[in-house]
Amino acid sequence: MSTAAPASTPAAPESKPRTLWDRAFAITPVVLTLLGTSLAGLSSSEMTRAQYHRALAAQHQGKVSDQWNLFQFKRTRRALGEQTVELAGGGATPVDPVYLQTTASRIALLLRRGAKQTQTLTQHPSGRRSDDRTASEGGDPAYTHFHVVAERQAERAEKTAQAFRKELSRPELRDDLGYLGMNKLPPFQEQPITHPDVLHALELVQTGQRDAQAAAELAHLSDEHLRDAIATAEANVRAVEESGKQTDRRLRALDKLVERHRQAVQAFHRAAQTLDQAALDTPGQNKGDTAAVRRLDHALAGASDELRAYRVAREDFNARRNAREADQHQKASLLYEVQVAKSGVTADRYRQRSALFFYGMLLAQAGAAIASLAMAARQQSLLWALAGVAGVAAVAFSGYIYLFI
Repeated sequence: MSTAAPASTPAAPESKPRTLWDRAFAITPVVLTLLGTSLAGLSSSEMTRAQYHRALAAQHQGKVSDQWNLFQFKRTRRALGEQTVELAGGGATPVDPVYLQTTASRIALLLRRGAKQTQTLTQHPSGRRSDDRTASEGGDPAYTHFHVVAERQAERAEKTAQAFRKELSRPELRDDLGYLGMNKLPPFQEQPITHPDVLHALELVQTGQRDAQAAAELAHLSDEHLRDAIATAEANVRAVEESGKQTDRRLRALDKLVERHRQAVQAFHRAAQTLDQAALDTPGQNKGDTAAVRRLDHALAGASDELRAYRVAREDFNARRNAREADQHQKASLLYEVQVAKSGVTADRYRQRSALFFYGMLLAQAGAAIASLAMAARQQSLLWALAGVAGVAAVAFSGYIYLFI
């Protein structure tokens, strides 16, 4: 009896070893996807930087506006001061402290003389008997009122004259008076801006150059050099303002004394006019009673003109001081404009880089889609085909949005 031989199992076909090219072909879609994701992140990062520098430019523009507002404000004050000097006629003249003290003492002396003169008239008005009813009641009301005003203003003027003497004895105030009516201002140490790149950038901004070459030069301007220049300009602004404020602060005490004397003279003048009108309206009144008062009023008006010369010299000083401070504010504002322009150029550069990274991301996505389709065709895989179609659709949709929306 013969035995049958067992049937042999067919051997499985040996798998073909994968080459380096096969491995590279398999991971190409993955690598391109990772590259597209990285480029998308870089594009977003560059756009964030562009937005930051654009917001920084807006902040710097606010500082530019502040400096220009101060420039315009001080230029306006300068114009008003020059207009006051022009309307006064004759221009500003130097102020002699000795003559100013003499004028202040003279005003006090004239007011005291007016008070003594009217004291006699209130007791015995000319052309009336001492036993007259009006005299027995204390004198003519017009004379009495004038005497009260003259006495009060004389006391006030005497105190002011003493204060004048005290203020003018201060050596620093005498030095400050040397700036009035003269073509000079309190000194201050101006720090120059000497870096050539900053000076060139200032020239570009002042001339309004906005071409590609100017943008490239602004982009290469060092932030450190620009910050140092702005710090120097701000220090100059503070220094020039402080030098003028110190002199102005010391002169304000003298301004108040001059204003007190002026008010005293005006009060005497108004009372003298009232007295003169009362003498004209009183029947039988001796008009010679007010002649001495009118002479005193005229003398006080002349002395007040000397004080007006001081006020004109002060307005001239303020005008020149504001002009110098306005120039420093203008220099600071121009440097801030350089910073605005540089921030704008930097923002445009980052925005352009973001757009280029975006294009690179689209190319990477397109490559990943093409590689997925190639892999699907080779492996006959439905999933790879779907991935490729999705990639192509994403690239097409992104291009449509970029071009038409």
